[in-house]
Amino acid sequence: MALNADVEGAYADGLSWAQTPVGTGAALLGRRDVPDGALLPLDYVVELRETAQREIPDLAWRTLIELVPVKELPPVAFAAYQRADHDRAIDILTAISGLGDPEVSPAAMVNLGVVYGEAGRTDDAIGAYTRAIDSGHPDEAPKAMFTLGFLYREAGRTDDAIKAYTRAIDSGHPDHAPKAMVNLGFLYAGAGRTDDAIKAYTRAIDSGHPDVVALAKAGLASLESE
Repeated sequence: MALNADVEGAYADGLSWAQTPVGTGAALLGRRDVPDGALLPLDYVVELRETAQREIPDLAWRTLIELVPVKELPPVAFAAYQRADHDRAIDILTAISGLGDPEVSPAAMVNLGVVYGEAGRTDDAIGAYTRAIDSGHPDEAPKAMFTLGFLYREAGRTDDAIKAYTRAIDSGHPDHAPKAMVNLGFLYAGAGRTDDAIKAYTRAIDSGHPDVVALAKAGLASLESE
């Protein structure tokens, strides 16, 4: 049934209002960056992650989760994480992880590991990172190896941390392998394994990675001054 002119006008006014940013800089609705320009009701929650003192009603969360395709939920999960709503973030990331999408799911597994870790659920974090590694994703699997090494290190599981960092290094990933090298150097240095630390720092320096060379040089200099 066609809408009459008054109803059409009210509908257009309502859409315009919902897409207009307010004091927070956020709008209730936004246009997706796709040819059909479909509306996506994410801006409200995503922007309010920066205003943690303002409560997002539970109904708003549940409505978003019901309306938005699972594959497009990562921004909602991130908003929940930013507001320290770990349980909600875990629920959303678990759903994305179980989707089986070759790109989105492995990233969700890594993020799920991070949230579990911060929530003190170490075993669950290890499980999430392990699933990300098993996915074989060229970026997310090495990232999971590196992050798992950090988790083990924080838990005092030095041997497991060494294994995880070594796997990240062996992956040859341009970012995560060099970062694992310098962190492995820190780990060896802290364990008194000076020769191994020197080797790890040297490999990190030789990688030329801009984020790790200075750190590795500092670590090496610290060992040489002892």
